[in-house]
Amino acid sequence: MLTEFLDPKAVSFKEVRREDVQAFVEKHYLGKYPTGAKLYLGIFYNNVMVGMIIYGSPIGPQVVNAIFKPESKVTHQDILELKRLFLVDDENILPKDAKKNLAGYSISKGNDFVEQKFPDTKIIVTYSDSEVHTGAVYKATNAIYQGEANNKKRWVYPLGSSSQKNWIKKNLKTNIDWKAVNEGLDISNQLWKARSIL
Repeated sequence: MLTEFLDPKAVSFKEVRREDVQAFVEKHYLGKYPTGAKLYLGIFYNNVMVGMIIYGSPIGPQVVNAIFKPESKVTHQDILELKRLFLVDDENILPKDAKKNLAGYSISKGNDFVEQKFPDTKIIVTYSDSEVHTGAVYKATNAIYQGEANNKKRWVYPLGSSSQKNWIKKNLKTNIDWKAVNEGLDISNQLWKARSIL
């Protein structure tokens, strides 16, 4: 449950400027800004900015061919990437209990924000580095796991109406170059589970 330790009334989200998240990025990512950023979403707890999410264009048009079957006719412009998610590590402004569920809650609300601001976007794609974390937050927020390569796991969030989400799921590609195995679940089983949840 995404709000088990979190008071949703204390959390808000609003679009901010790059300068507003600069300190977060420089501290956590050693000054490396993601390329192609289109949306900076500030995460506020009791009206204090405690984190941010950055969305942008995926790198390279080949991502479409990696994610979708060729007959789907999805374009690079139909996809946004969740490029960064960061929460402060300061219990004076973000209590430990609140932080437990804030990442997942922020992704869920951030996806809603993207749907409103970019209504033509069909999916959000994101990646987890297997050497750093398991991608548990993406599992908890019903992302569809699409495989792994070079220690990176790929996750996708279908957007839109129920019928569009179903169409997207049917048109996702199983990539033979990616190890489409996640804790014993093959991609078809994962898709089946996602259908029952979404």
